[in-house]
Amino acid sequence: MRFAGFVLLLAALLGGMIYLFIHNGHSVDLRLAEGWLITAPLAGQLTAAFLIGSIGMFAAIALRDSGRALARWRRRRGEQQAARAGELLAEGRRLLWRGEPERARTILQRAWKARQTRETLAMLVESSLAADNAGEARRALENAREPLADDPEMLCLLAEVCRRIGDRAGAIAALERARARHPRAGRILLSLRDLYLEAERWPEAAAVQAAWLALHPRVTSPTEHTLLAGTRYEAAMHVPGPATRLQALEQVLAQSPRFLPAAVSLGDELFAAGRGEEAMRRWETTLRLQPRAVLLERLRSHAADRPTRDRLRNVLRKLRFDELDSDAVHFHVAQLWLDDGDLTHAAAEIAAASARFQSTPAFHLVRARLEEHEGQFERAAADYRAGVGHLSLWTCNVCQRADEVWRARCPRCDRWDTARAAVELTKQA
Repeated sequence: MRFAGFVLLLAALLGGMIYLFIHNGHSVDLRLAEGWLITAPLAGQLTAAFLIGSIGMFAAIALRDSGRALARWRRRRGEQQAARAGELLAEGRRLLWRGEPERARTILQRAWKARQTRETLAMLVESSLAADNAGEARRALENAREPLADDPEMLCLLAEVCRRIGDRAGAIAALERARARHPRAGRILLSLRDLYLEAERWPEAAAVQAAWLALHPRVTSPTEHTLLAGTRYEAAMHVPGPATRLQALEQVLAQSPRFLPAAVSLGDELFAAGRGEEAMRRWETTLRLQPRAVLLERLRSHAADRPTRDRLRNVLRKLRFDELDSDAVHFHVAQLWLDDGDLTHAAAEIAAASARFQSTPAFHLVRARLEEHEGQFERAAADYRAGVGHLSLWTCNVCQRADEVWRARCPRCDRWDTARAAVELTKQA
């Protein structure tokens, strides 16, 4: 049908050309440019113009159709590549779940070459990690082109890979890039905070924790707020210069009035600066608000005379808290009387303790001191043996680590304000 149409069209063209030559066979001049003159029959010139226009039109149509054909070919090729990449991805995932990470990695590398998508890259990294080839996983992430190079999920994955190979700085850099693009993403903030904590970059950790809490104002967990206070405290303790450090601790205590390590360390810094009376007042004020043995220990160690110890005994007797441990108050008051050498009052405080407390190692130790003052050395030695071997001065109430000195942060569990004395002023859960 098309051939017949083509023959009819050709016959019509030939007939038209003959008709034109019959009626317009005379020659005419056609000037195309200066010095370019064509003399030819008018019918020939008209036919040439028609043929040139037809060729141009057909060329344009052919170019359009070839472009469409090329687009269709590219689309089909892309669909085929996508289908092939999907098959490879599914096969790689199946092999990975079957516990064959090496084969899965080989398959997923082919899938990645066929089509570079987020899912393919994530699976390739997972298979490389499963095959204990973290270096390859990192190279795959770092060599990814835009936009995958700055995709927040891929940056978080890169940070995890860097952590696995021990490159904490690389992990921090990746998460900082992710945070710059998504400053309100909680997952990024928490991961970056943990890395700052591991690196002991306290100011940055405090800033990130504050940003996270600002985004979650309903969070009332004491752990999260203690973490913020703790990072601020550590940043203040690392400030160079005693005067600047004092100012930084004052600011921490103003932001977190119930954060005990800041109050304890502030008093220590005041004593180091020669402001002992101010330090004692700070500790006494905090002791009235928070009865804790570390404050009493600091006050007792700096109570150099009888009037100061009398004042401290009065503070202890006036404490009013539902959870106050009366046996602990008797114990610490007895210690203060023994510091004065007043055996009568010390013995009275010891006698006032309950029968339950009289079986504890702490009771044996304070009674040993009393017996030593009285000259009963054999009984004192027996009580020392009963107390010293079973008593830890400070114990972390989270991980139960024992220590000889009070620490603001437990070295084992990295929690702040967890050290509790053997005899605390309040009842322990």
